[in-house]
Amino acid sequence: MITPIIKDDKIDFLAFIKFFNQRLKKIIYFSLLITIIFNLYFIFKTPQYTSKISFYTNYGSETQLSFLGSFASNYLNNENNLTFSLKHFIQSDLFLEKIVQKKYNIENNEITLIDFWGNNYKKITLNPIVLLKNINTNLMFNPNLSIREKKLYASKDYLSSRIEINEDSDSSLFIVTIKIKEDPTLAKEITQNVFEEILNYSNYIVKSKAEEKTKFINNRLSVTKKDLRDAEDNLLAFLEKNKNLNSPNLILQKNRLEREILLFSQTYNTLSDQLELSKIEEKNTTSSIYILDTPNEAFLKSGVNFIFGNIFVFITSIILKTLYLIHRNRKFLIVT
Repeated sequence: MITPIIKDDKIDFLAFIKFFNQRLKKIIYFSLLITIIFNLYFIFKTPQYTSKISFYTNYGSETQLSFLGSFASNYLNNENNLTFSLKHFIQSDLFLEKIVQKKYNIENNEITLIDFWGNNYKKITLNPIVLLKNINTNLMFNPNLSIREKKLYASKDYLSSRIEINEDSDSSLFIVTIKIKEDPTLAKEITQNVFEEILNYSNYIVKSKAEEKTKFINNRLSVTKKDLRDAEDNLLAFLEKNKNLNSPNLILQKNRLEREILLFSQTYNTLSDQLELSKIEEKNTTSSIYILDTPNEAFLKSGVNFIFGNIFVFITSIILKTLYLIHRNRKFLIVT
């Protein structure tokens, strides 16, 4: 005789406990079976290792300008803060291709990730999701692609799925994590190369921006120098023509010409200061990236730990089995 758990929209907890106790042995057996399966999976599954690197990145410059600092900043301020999206860079073909083309020490052989992961696109696997993805990829391939190009695509795609990046926008802290199934040494090597490429690209941006700024200032300096000479020639011609400044109109014209010379002179000095700073910045090899934690070989396998996994699987299987039994006997347990 099964006592209803829910009757007239009221829950009888004593009836639920009685129902649970009557089927406790069946529930425990089921939970133990699922836990044993989890243990076998945990022991025989391919281990996954994690290697990560964390670093701060920030580039900026604030310079005390002579005379017309505010004037120069209108032209140059947008060059002072250089940033780029690490997430976008790491997802780019430029980055992925460089990483997979590098050689790594894998199973005592120096090979590229193209050769190591390249056959993933035609790999037969028991995982239905991965299998369907591989089938779809093969169907979508350009028929003109060579085997090498297919391997390149497969290795880049796999690497992209193994990289994770987290950013703290307040502190500019980045954490790049690489998860590799093969071995911890490979994960460490890839992480080192990833950071090296990030550093190279960051330095490239800083240098290219400095070169662009130098070119811009040189052009502005040439124009300002010409304007200054023209203003000085205008004042010289005015003074030669008007040796006696005996009228208010002539004095006013002279003052205007002098103010024009002063303005161009101050602008020329400011641009000269900026040009020197830009040339120094162009040759500056100081990195804008500061490492917090260097990549190391993982001490532990990544993923759920053994004890917590057993507890979680055991409790979850008890809940699921109980819900299943309630559902199967719902005609007797729920009376309306």
